[in-house]
Amino acid sequence: LGIAQMSSKETVQPGTNAILTMTVDNISQAMEELKKKGAVIEGGIMEIPHVVKLMMVRDADGNRFQVVETFH
Repeated sequence: LGIAQMSSKETVQPGTNAILTMTVDNISQAMEELKKKGAVIEGGIMEIPHVVKLMMVRDADGNRFQVVETFH
């Protein structure tokens, strides 16, 4: 479970900024599989160098979650 800190750069309002996060071994592969199942990737894959790759996903029912790949 990820809980974002309030920021002037963040459009998500306080009280709605917790997100379910799933860790995968290969985020690019996960992205393709999710797209095939009707999910929408919001903004593509973002990377914090040497730390994590992440993407925001909205499933076919409109639920939002985050997928991450950590660097080992």
